Amino acid sequence: MRVLQIGDHVLIGRCLLLYGTPEQIAVRAAELQKAGVAPASPATATQTQEEGKESDDIALPGDLFPDGPPPLPTDLSLPQAALINEVVTFVHSRLLNVLLQAQQQGGTSRAIQAVWMTVPPPAWMTVSQLEADLAKYLRELADPPPH
Repeated sequence: MRVLQIGDHVLIGRCLLLYGTPEQIAVRAAELQKAGVAPASPATATQTQEEGKESDDIALPGDLFPDGPPPLPTDLSLPQAALINEVVTFVHSRLLNVLLQAQQQGGTSRAIQAVWMTVPPPAWMTVSQLEADLAKYLRELADPPPH
């Protein structure tokens, strides 16, 4: 038994609950980042060290939506809403599958929680493929194929 901390996941049946409000989670993430508890994964750190680089040299993209997720469109027809629902459900199911396989590594104190999370290679490949699928969707939306 353990006391829930902001950012913990609770699995009930097929529902994965995230403990904390969006504001609490943002504050907790900022605290962890300030404490230097958001290092590159061991594999990334090892890879960059082997290449003679420091793991701090990794440039990550900034947050494109610092104010939270954009609102869903409200003036969709029923078929359009159904299609968006399918796309969001697809993304949700892939991410949920990966989150359920993640394992906490490192710090277990109340102050630090996990130092990092790891996922098995097949789950990582799921995330990689999801990113590619989303990139394809974005390209198609930006430059729709002619009918």
